[in-house]
Amino acid sequence: MTVIVAKWTIDEYHRMIDAGILSDRKVELLKGEIVEMSPDW
Repeated sequence: MTVIVAKWTIDEYHRMIDAGILSDRKVELLKGEIVEMSPDW
């Protein structure tokens, strides 16, 4: 099985934030990947 990871640009990340897609999640864009942050952050 092959896993394909989508790489996101900063512009795409900000558009997702503006659209409210990520509003209920604590995430950060790291090296093109959207990473869920620890609840302690």
